[in-house]
Amino acid sequence: DVVMLSEESAVGTDPVNVVETMSNIIAKTEEIYNFDKQSKFAYLDEFDVIQGTVTKLADDLGAKGILALTSSGKSAMKISRYRPRTKILAFSHKRKVLNSLSAVWGVYPITVLKEGQASKMIQKMLKNLESRNILDKTGPYIATIGYPAGIPGSTNTIKILTEGEIEYYLNLPANKKK
Repeated sequence: DVVMLSEESAVGTDPVNVVETMSNIIAKTEEIYNFDKQSKFAYLDEFDVIQGTVTKLADDLGAKGILALTSSGKSAMKISRYRPRTKILAFSHKRKVLNSLSAVWGVYPITVLKEGQASKMIQKMLKNLESRNILDKTGPYIATIGYPAGIPGSTNTIKILTEGEIEYYLNLPANKKK
């Protein structure tokens, strides 16, 4: 999942060339990588079926992203295991989890979200992507969420967010504090 430079190559006589060379090697490797081999993987547990299905669904629909709301980081890691062609945009209830996901293939840690109702968490995920100018409102996006929220290992829901649903969630009224 990670390529790391050693100190010698990072601070050697031509570190820019080293980074460019490593980047080119990674890009060429991914061009010939057999992404379809993941369809033959055995499921790790009953929840792994969700992650395997999400990957196939996202790739088959040409989704703009997989929105993985994860308490422990495991669901984003399991999705990554299947090497989707779709970006995995990770959200968590804990900063430490997001930090650890920065080293996982295909995962883009986005932000911390407080636990709450699923509709509000989906709204916050979409609004955050919109504020970063990385949300394609035409969709679709595939979201994975666990019920009850905040319990590691509870990812049990897949939601396909179409253009109309994205618009709906973006326009939900925000919670008003009393």
